Amino acid sequence: MIEEIENGLEPRTIHLIVEEIRNVVESSKTQIIVTTHSPYFLDLLRLEHIFKLYIRNGLSRLLKSSQFLNRFKTGLYRLSRFFLLLYSRKKNIN
Repeated sequence: MIEEIENGLEPRTIHLIVEEIRNVVESSKTQIIVTTHSPYFLDLLRLEHIFKLYIRNGLSRLLKSSQFLNRFKTGLYRLSRFFLLLYSRKKNIN
């Protein structure tokens, strides 16, 4: 798990991190979990790899991107407070 991966990085270098994550996941059976507040980071990902994790009434909830993301015309994601990226070779993440 990598928390707030964009901290300390220049926005133009974020694509390098995304590429490295893809390489690791595709070359092994590794699952990588990343939290971010960066619209640039999210914009480099496939929608099926973006999830939102939050707590309501003491219970953790996980939403697929199709349930919460709206996109600006520029392609940047409208952000709420927290996002969670689950990047995995598996088709279904439960």
